[in-house]
Amino acid sequence: MLERHGRIARTAAVARVVALAAALLGGGGALAAAAATFAAYSGKVVNLREAPPPSMEGADMLDWVKSNAVTGRAQSSPGEWTLNLFTVFKSKPGMTKIMLLMFDKKDPDSIKKKEPIEALEIDVRPDVSNFVTSVNVTEDMGFNSGHHYIIRFVAATSKTERLLSEGEVALVKEAPKD
Repeated sequence: MLERHGRIARTAAVARVVALAAALLGGGGALAAAAATFAAYSGKVVNLREAPPPSMEGADMLDWVKSNAVTGRAQSSPGEWTLNLFTVFKSKPGMTKIMLLMFDKKDPDSIKKKEPIEALEIDVRPDVSNFVTSVNVTEDMGFNSGHHYIIRFVAATSKTERLLSEGEVALVKEAPKD
Protein backbone atom coordinates (compact mmCIF):
# COMPACT_ATOMS: atom_id res chain seq x y z
CA MET A 1 0.00 0.00 0.00
CA LEU A 2 2.72 2.52 0.89
CA GLU A 3 4.70 1.75 -2.25
CA ARG A 4 1.93 3.33 -4.37
CA HIS A 5 2.64 6.67 -2.73
CA GLY A 6 6.39 6.87 -3.11
CA ARG A 7 8.43 7.37 0.02
CA ILE A 8 7.59 5.34 3.10
CA ALA A 9 6.70 7.21 6.27
CA ARG A 10 9.68 8.59 8.14
CA THR A 11 10.71 7.50 11.59
CA ALA A 12 8.87 8.90 14.58
CA ALA A 13 11.75 11.30 15.27
CA VAL A 14 11.41 12.97 11.86
CA ALA A 15 7.70 12.84 11.08
CA ARG A 16 5.80 12.35 14.33
CA VAL A 17 2.12 11.70 13.86
CA VAL A 18 0.26 12.02 17.11
CA ALA A 19 -3.36 10.96 17.14
CA LEU A 20 -4.87 13.31 19.72
CA ALA A 21 -8.40 12.04 19.31
CA ALA A 22 -9.88 9.28 17.18
CA ALA A 23 -13.49 10.39 17.52
CA LEU A 24 -14.63 13.79 18.69
CA LEU A 25 -18.35 13.16 18.93
CA GLY A 26 -20.34 12.06 21.96
CA GLY A 27 -22.92 9.29 21.96
CA GLY A 28 -26.69 8.96 22.01
CA GLY A 29 -28.84 11.93 20.97
CA ALA A 30 -25.82 14.20 21.16
CA LEU A 31 -24.29 12.22 18.29
CA ALA A 32 -26.87 13.32 15.72
CA ALA A 33 -26.79 16.96 16.86
CA ALA A 34 -23.00 17.07 16.86
CA ALA A 35 -22.81 15.36 13.45
CA ALA A 36 -25.03 18.07 11.99
CA THR A 37 -22.75 20.81 13.37
CA PHE A 38 -19.73 19.24 11.65
CA ALA A 39 -21.46 18.83 8.25
CA ALA A 40 -19.89 22.09 7.02
CA TYR A 41 -16.45 20.48 7.40
CA SER A 42 -17.29 17.22 5.62
CA GLY A 43 -14.42 16.20 3.36
CA LYS A 44 -12.23 19.11 4.47
CA VAL A 45 -8.92 19.35 6.29
CA VAL A 46 -8.52 22.41 8.52
CA ASN A 47 -5.14 23.68 9.73
CA LEU A 48 -5.35 24.79 13.38
CA ARG A 49 -3.26 27.33 15.31
CA GLU A 50 -2.77 24.70 18.02
CA ALA A 51 -4.01 21.22 18.86
CA PRO A 52 -7.40 21.14 20.61
CA PRO A 53 -7.83 19.78 24.12
CA PRO A 54 -8.33 15.97 23.84
CA SER A 55 -11.59 15.97 25.80
CA MET A 56 -13.35 18.55 23.61
CA GLU A 57 -16.31 17.36 21.50
CA GLY A 58 -19.52 18.39 19.74
CA ALA A 59 -20.48 22.07 19.50
CA ASP A 60 -17.58 23.10 21.76
CA MET A 61 -15.17 21.50 19.30
CA LEU A 62 -16.84 23.23 16.34
CA ASP A 63 -16.52 26.64 18.04
CA TRP A 64 -12.90 25.87 18.90
CA VAL A 65 -12.08 24.86 15.30
CA LYS A 66 -13.70 28.04 13.92
CA SER A 67 -11.72 30.28 16.26
CA ASN A 68 -8.39 28.46 15.73
CA ALA A 69 -8.41 27.80 11.97
CA VAL A 70 -5.45 29.34 10.09
CA THR A 71 -4.40 29.29 6.45
CA GLY A 72 -0.65 29.44 7.04
CA ARG A 73 1.67 27.69 9.43
CA ALA A 74 4.71 29.55 10.77
CA GLN A 75 7.95 27.74 11.50
CA SER A 76 8.06 26.20 14.97
CA SER A 77 11.86 26.21 14.69
CA PRO A 78 14.19 26.97 11.74
CA GLY A 79 13.24 24.72 8.83
CA GLU A 80 10.47 22.93 10.77
CA TRP A 81 6.69 23.32 10.94
CA THR A 82 4.11 21.58 13.14
CA LEU A 83 0.76 21.10 11.41
CA ASN A 84 -2.28 20.63 13.66
CA LEU A 85 -4.88 19.13 11.36
CA PHE A 86 -8.60 18.64 11.98
CA THR A 87 -10.75 16.76 9.49
CA VAL A 88 -14.24 15.41 9.05
CA PHE A 89 -14.11 12.47 6.65
CA LYS A 90 -16.59 12.29 3.75
CA SER A 91 -17.19 8.70 4.76
CA LYS A 92 -15.85 6.40 7.45
CA PRO A 93 -12.51 4.81 6.52
CA GLY A 94 -13.71 1.22 6.97
CA MET A 95 -10.13 0.18 7.74
CA THR A 96 -7.65 0.56 10.60
CA LYS A 97 -4.90 2.29 8.60
CA ILE A 98 -5.28 5.35 6.40
CA MET A 99 -2.75 7.51 4.56
CA LEU A 100 -1.95 11.17 5.06
CA LEU A 101 -0.53 12.41 1.75
CA MET A 102 1.18 15.78 1.30
CA PHE A 103 1.72 17.31 -2.16
CA ASP A 104 3.49 20.54 -3.16
CA LYS A 105 0.91 22.58 -5.09
CA LYS A 106 3.75 23.96 -7.28
CA ASP A 107 4.34 20.44 -8.63
CA PRO A 108 1.13 19.46 -10.48
CA ASP A 109 2.80 16.40 -12.03
CA SER A 110 3.35 14.85 -8.59
CA ILE A 111 -0.32 15.42 -7.78
CA LYS A 112 -1.45 13.88 -11.06
CA LYS A 113 0.90 10.90 -10.63
CA LYS A 114 -0.02 10.58 -6.93
CA GLU A 115 3.60 10.96 -5.83
CA PRO A 116 3.48 12.96 -2.59
CA ILE A 117 6.39 14.65 -0.87
CA GLU A 118 5.42 12.68 2.22
CA ALA A 119 3.09 9.74 2.83
CA LEU A 120 2.34 8.79 6.41
CA GLU A 121 0.38 5.76 7.56
CA ILE A 122 -1.98 6.53 10.44
CA ASP A 123 -3.82 4.10 12.70
CA VAL A 124 -7.54 4.87 13.10
CA ARG A 125 -10.74 3.13 14.09
CA PRO A 126 -12.67 1.95 10.99
CA ASP A 127 -15.81 3.81 12.17
CA VAL A 128 -14.17 7.18 12.95
CA SER A 129 -15.65 10.23 11.22
CA ASN A 130 -13.65 13.10 12.75
CA PHE A 131 -9.93 13.14 13.35
CA VAL A 132 -7.23 15.41 14.81
CA THR A 133 -3.51 14.89 14.33
CA SER A 134 -0.26 16.84 14.64
CA VAL A 135 2.49 16.32 12.08
CA ASN A 136 6.02 17.75 12.00
CA VAL A 137 7.42 18.53 8.54
CA THR A 138 10.89 19.85 7.75
CA GLU A 139 12.98 21.33 4.96
CA ASP A 140 15.02 18.09 5.04
CA MET A 141 11.84 16.25 4.04
CA GLY A 142 11.38 18.55 1.01
CA PHE A 143 9.02 21.15 2.51
CA ASN A 144 9.69 24.84 1.85
CA SER A 145 8.62 28.18 3.24
CA GLY A 146 6.39 30.08 0.82
CA HIS A 147 4.93 26.91 -0.71
CA HIS A 148 1.32 25.72 -0.49
CA TYR A 149 0.70 22.05 0.21
CA ILE A 150 -2.33 19.90 -0.53
CA ILE A 151 -3.13 17.63 2.40
CA ARG A 152 -5.16 14.47 1.70
CA PHE A 153 -6.43 11.72 3.95
CA VAL A 154 -7.12 8.57 1.91
CA ALA A 155 -8.27 5.03 2.56
CA ALA A 156 -6.08 2.97 0.25
CA THR A 157 -5.59 -0.65 -0.65
CA SER A 158 -3.23 -2.11 -3.24
CA LYS A 159 -5.96 -1.63 -5.89
CA THR A 160 -8.09 1.33 -4.84
CA GLU A 161 -7.83 4.70 -3.22
CA ARG A 162 -10.76 6.58 -1.66
CA LEU A 163 -10.41 10.26 -0.77
CA LEU A 164 -11.66 10.88 2.78
CA SER A 165 -10.81 14.59 3.02
CA GLU A 166 -8.61 17.27 1.50
CA GLY A 167 -7.27 20.71 2.43
CA GLU A 168 -4.43 23.11 1.89
CA VAL A 169 -1.79 24.73 4.07
CA ALA A 170 0.85 27.37 3.35
CA LEU A 171 4.19 27.19 5.13
CA VAL A 172 5.61 30.56 6.14
CA LYS A 173 8.55 31.84 8.19
CA GLU A 174 6.50 34.30 10.24
CA ALA A 175 3.11 33.83 11.90
CA PRO A 176 0.22 34.63 9.52
CA LYS A 177 -2.28 37.33 10.43
CA ASP A 178 -5.56 35.38 10.31
